[in-house]
Amino acid sequence: MNIKICSIENGKDSKNFKQGLPQLMTELNRRNMHVMYAEQLAAAPEELLKAIMSSNSAEDRIDAVILLNAYNSSHNGNIQNLLCQLCSNSYTPAKKLAEEYGEIPTAGNDIVLKEERASGEDFANAISLGDMGSGYEAYCFFLGDLRIIALPPSSVTGTEELKMVREALESAALRAPLPRSAVNDMGLRYDIQPINTASKKKKKRGFIKSVIPMKGDRPAEIIRKLILIAASLTFIVTAGFLINYLVIQPAINDNMNNEIRQIASKGMPSRSATTSSSSNKDKDKNDKDDRPKSSRNFDELQKVNKELVAWVQIPDTMIDYPVMLHKGDDIDNQYYLYKDMYKNYSGYGSIFIDWRSTGGVNAKNIILHGHHMQDGRMFQNLMGYGKYVGDLDFYKKHPLIYFDTPNGDCDWKIIAYYKTNTLDAHGDYFDYLTGEFNSDAEFMNYVYLIRERSLIDCPVDVNEDDQLISLSTCSYEFDEFRTVLVARKCRPGESSDVDVKKAQLNSDPLWPDVYYNNYGGQKPKITSFSKANKAGEIDWYDGQGNLKGKERNFTLHDAADAAAAQDDDDSSSNTEQKIKEKGISFNMDKMSLENGLSSRLTVIWNPDNVADKTIKWTTSNVGVADIDGDGVVYAMGPGEATITAESKYGYKASCKVTVIQPVSSLYLNYTGYDFYEKTSVQLSASVTPSNATNKTLTWSSDNPAIATVDQNGLVYGVAVGQTVIRVRTNNGLEMACNVNVMPVN
Repeated sequence: MNIKICSIENGKDSKNFKQGLPQLMTELNRRNMHVMYAEQLAAAPEELLKAIMSSNSAEDRIDAVILLNAYNSSHNGNIQNLLCQLCSNSYTPAKKLAEEYGEIPTAGNDIVLKEERASGEDFANAISLGDMGSGYEAYCFFLGDLRIIALPPSSVTGTEELKMVREALESAALRAPLPRSAVNDMGLRYDIQPINTASKKKKKRGFIKSVIPMKGDRPAEIIRKLILIAASLTFIVTAGFLINYLVIQPAINDNMNNEIRQIASKGMPSRSATTSSSSNKDKDKNDKDDRPKSSRNFDELQKVNKELVAWVQIPDTMIDYPVMLHKGDDIDNQYYLYKDMYKNYSGYGSIFIDWRSTGGVNAKNIILHGHHMQDGRMFQNLMGYGKYVGDLDFYKKHPLIYFDTPNGDCDWKIIAYYKTNTLDAHGDYFDYLTGEFNSDAEFMNYVYLIRERSLIDCPVDVNEDDQLISLSTCSYEFDEFRTVLVARKCRPGESSDVDVKKAQLNSDPLWPDVYYNNYGGQKPKITSFSKANKAGEIDWYDGQGNLKGKERNFTLHDAADAAAAQDDDDSSSNTEQKIKEKGISFNMDKMSLENGLSSRLTVIWNPDNVADKTIKWTTSNVGVADIDGDGVVYAMGPGEATITAESKYGYKASCKVTVIQPVSSLYLNYTGYDFYEKTSVQLSASVTPSNATNKTLTWSSDNPAIATVDQNGLVYGVAVGQTVIRVRTNNGLEMACNVNVMPVN
């Protein structure tokens, strides 16, 4: 479904439109609802009418126009009256007005929509979509095949705008325009009045007659009622799932967590009364020995589940949960991803330690996973530190993480907050899920790389002796993104105080490539910890220096590449054994990719044991296909491009890349049609986007003995009966029209 969103200015409800638009677009795209256009309109009928007219004439077909803040708190106003008149059978459509007058005709301050009458009662081709909150309804108006969805302001409904949009769209998608004969029975009733004083009324109608198929109903009316019944049943089932998801499951999760928190605190002192690694130097040693190590009753907690190994909390947030560790986890199986601490299935899952932190709570980097729940539970509160830009105010209020174990309470100072990708199509993958390190040099380079990505420059020193904790959750800046909060353990005798006044926003954090492809800008150049430290670019390191071991880049392939390089070194210990290449080639000469996807080219060396495998990569058209240093080809736009690799000694290999723009949606002008035997009807189908590479459509009839269809969509009624006419795209999208061929007499 292609959508246009219009926010009508009405003060505070329209101020956050642009800020919330990216999240709204992301949520709708995940439901195959594509926002093609978005704009903010003045609260003037002329502006609204122009926006609706442009939707009908848009190059990419618009299925629905969403009007945010469409009417005021008294349920009336110019907008509501305008939509009623515009979608009335007695009034001239806006497109025809424009053709006749060359502009939108006005009379004084009122738009002239009248064709015959100036007053009286009429019915709009529109229906209610139900209560959006506090008794305020949403409405769906039908202007031909265009759905115009009018929503009340969130300030009067008390419901989040995103939730209203999602629910209204899902409801409207199940509805069809009312037949002309049914508008007066089922449409939205209103009194024709001047635009600035319009009001609306609803006509009472018999429920049974309007819903249950009755004797004497026409076939089309029976089909409409059956569809309505099916939609109602679907709504009831969906409502049951929503109630379970939004009410029952959260209540179960809250009750369970409250229960486990009571167990954790039973018979224990408050956390402030216990000793952490940030214990006060001035306290007497005897006092330290008398104080309890932990404020959590781990003896009782581990009676519930012996795999409960720690507790994580960010003070004054909803993050306050036990931490699980399952020894059998691996890359394909994470036991507590969808299980609670009692080992029962739960959509919330549990907070658990990643299998790559092999030392558990003693790992060099303790990686914790938690779901991003839209109701704010689990690790959703990590988003408070910022989405595209860091939130300094939130950080200053929450600079610490509590991570407590049976060995004692401990405070951890936050050192970085960043976003990273998990899909190759979004750029080089950063291997942030590293729990253990081979050397101090490797560890400090990891710290350098996460601080370069951090949205916030945190005023906390780090060195090679520190231990890290990383809290990771899904986020939706782009598909399959991750938000990660990293802290280091307070050192023995160190105060847990953080001078948050020194915190600053990182003016140029490193993002994955997809960020720059969408929003522009230049990626900052980063080197390595050793080089940056030597150049005096690091002010947060307080270690001894002279770090042992090798640094690594923590990309997807660098570990394998390092091993291969080591093998080359071992097999070429003598300089006279190093071999110069005689030529290179690719593993393929041609490549076809869908727009937005990626694939890797492999260089084949002749011979394969050459000493220097340096490659220079180029593309003939970066707007079609781009290439990175690892040979990964990214499809940027439809067309053709040539990728070339050149070796140190001038040998070249080329691959022709064809990027295809697939069809994303298919539209058919009718989903049902009644016509007479020996007559024909023209069906019309179209695809989006407009720049799709292959727009070929294939038509077929389920029963050619009833009705045939040619490859232009012309349907001919052969004999009385019912069948289905189908249209398909080359990539498998399909729509169908149920046809009913009726006898002539």
